[in-house]
Amino acid sequence: MTSHDRPSAPKFNLTESDLAEKAKQSRKRTEATLAAILGSVTAEQATFSNVIEAVEFNNRLSEYQLLALLQNAAPDANIRKAASQACQAIEHDNLAMVENEELFTLVDAAKRSVNDDSLTIEEKKMLDTMYRWFTDTGAKMDTEARDRFSEISKRSIKLRNAFMDNIASDPGGLWMTEQQLAGLSRGKYESLEVGPEGKRRVTLKRPDVQAALRQCHDPETRKAVLIASESICPENVDIFREIVLLRDEAARLGGFTSFAAQSTSNRLAKSPAVVNKLLQDLKRKLRPLVDREMLELEQLAPRGTPLHAWDFDYYHQQLLRDKNVDHDLLSEYFPADYTIVQMMGVFQELFGLKIEEVTDKEEGDTWHRDVKMFAVWDEESDSFLGYLYTDIYPRPGKYNGAANFNIRPSYIDENGNRGPVATALVCNLSSPSQDRPSLLQHSELVTVFHELGHGIHDLLGRSKYITFHGHRAVKDFIEAPSQLLEYWCWTPQTLKRLSCHYSHLSSQSERAWRKHQSSAEVDLPPRDILDGLINSLIATKNVNAGILASRQVALALFDMRVHDPPSHAALEGMDIPGAFDSLLRELTGLSRLEKGATLGHGHVTTAHFVWGVEASYYSYLQTRIFAADIWKTCFRDDPMNAAAARRYRNVILDKGGSGDEAKMLEELLGHAPSLGPYLEGLGAAI
Repeated sequence: MTSHDRPSAPKFNLTESDLAEKAKQSRKRTEATLAAILGSVTAEQATFSNVIEAVEFNNRLSEYQLLALLQNAAPDANIRKAASQACQAIEHDNLAMVENEELFTLVDAAKRSVNDDSLTIEEKKMLDTMYRWFTDTGAKMDTEARDRFSEISKRSIKLRNAFMDNIASDPGGLWMTEQQLAGLSRGKYESLEVGPEGKRRVTLKRPDVQAALRQCHDPETRKAVLIASESICPENVDIFREIVLLRDEAARLGGFTSFAAQSTSNRLAKSPAVVNKLLQDLKRKLRPLVDREMLELEQLAPRGTPLHAWDFDYYHQQLLRDKNVDHDLLSEYFPADYTIVQMMGVFQELFGLKIEEVTDKEEGDTWHRDVKMFAVWDEESDSFLGYLYTDIYPRPGKYNGAANFNIRPSYIDENGNRGPVATALVCNLSSPSQDRPSLLQHSELVTVFHELGHGIHDLLGRSKYITFHGHRAVKDFIEAPSQLLEYWCWTPQTLKRLSCHYSHLSSQSERAWRKHQSSAEVDLPPRDILDGLINSLIATKNVNAGILASRQVALALFDMRVHDPPSHAALEGMDIPGAFDSLLRELTGLSRLEKGATLGHGHVTTAHFVWGVEASYYSYLQTRIFAADIWKTCFRDDPMNAAAARRYRNVILDKGGSGDEAKMLEELLGHAPSLGPYLEGLGAAI
């Protein structure tokens, strides 16, 4: 396919001066928009069109999302720094817009003058959302409070970007001997950097950490790796404390009892009380399952030895092996590049898409040579939807996790045309070794399917306004579509479709496989994964499901504890790392360090509580409840039912955040979402 068959794509070969110029242009656009609105509209003349849409249109020209990607994934540290600075500048411009008192006067006047019956559902939501942008940033405060709120907002932007810069930095690693790493698979061991005295470097990026925790026999090795991984980014400890204190102060200035009270008031949950009830219900219902699972795990540990956090993954893998699941063998059937293309085939069939790799990339079409680029069309209408990028391997300075970056959201312009989307899967999968391709563990396969789900949500979004494009829905809904897609990773039909033993990919792959065999005459493994291996894998789906779900409950309770304290003084006196540690210990049953000692500061090694799901970590659980009900109601009996998938696309995915998410769910399901299917899926009592 040639570039003449598709619209232009974003360019990523930006210099530091380019990034600074984009920040300057953003400021000029914001100032011009303000001048145009304030210079031509009075309060008496304010309407939805000349005020609300005029402000929203300004957002369409922002390149903030592209800059945020470069901040987290550009290979050059200077570009990452310049992108971070440009992001901060744009955030300050956005803040200046919503802090403008004259503009709020017009927004308020437009809201009061508009007849709601004259607006579509999306327009009404846009009106309410924009009004909230202003009131949430102090528009109704007195002068003194508003000035303090502005100080807090500017300081918070600076702190948040510093926090994210630290996370994007190289987390470091540990040099370890072959004896310390005993148990590590041969492929993984050989992929590690060789250093002094033959030691190997275990980086503190996710693939290496997970491999060490799952495979290394020595508990001291596992302990050292876990403590090191939960102790990265020490600068973020003080930054996090200041961020949550500032959030709490700002929320109280706005008349809310806490930041969580402010955040949940316009979400499906509506209040911290509703969230805490959900979490306590889950905690109680999961407890018997957690206790049973802990008893089984304790049988594997040395007698009289408590089960620690660094032991869980190791004994979890042993349980899986006891159930005849060898995850290293399983991974040989899921070479990353091949499997991801097959995933796209599943999405094509379900949602009526055509996805093709762009093979004639031009300079600047991607931000790194390893990034792959795909063009996506709607099959029925043959309309071009946008670009999908995959950036799947670790490298220095890259975001240390898995995420979707919506680089260029879509919207309908003044001429009624829709612009193409650009969206990226950014993750850190097991890297290829010298003689083998990257091989996906099943957990990594689930992660990729999940994050690609966000990308598909972006590509299918049909909202009028950029504000509601794709997965820009309320925070306690946006994960449901991607979590739903995880179910396909546990169906025999999908697993067969995604699989191909890597020895069948090429003659080079066959030679690489034979290199690791005891005899050169041994037959190649079957190309497709065998039914027995699939059935064994599926039988392990609920192994330790209670402990894993309870860990999510613990993280959600921590999120609420720091964002919904009984008073500001209580937050000031809170031992935040201690709260994080104690909740994980209590809910999972896993020992950490000696009483009074914390296992590093895991709460600041991820972006979740700072930029992503702050005061809404509970949403990961709430949306799993939604996803379980959708799966049971719409797909469980026939996962590849195209009619059901197209209906799901029309009711949920196409709308993005433009509708009432609760009503969308009820329309799809035919009933209000229930907790039952989620608990049933875990094997817990309903």
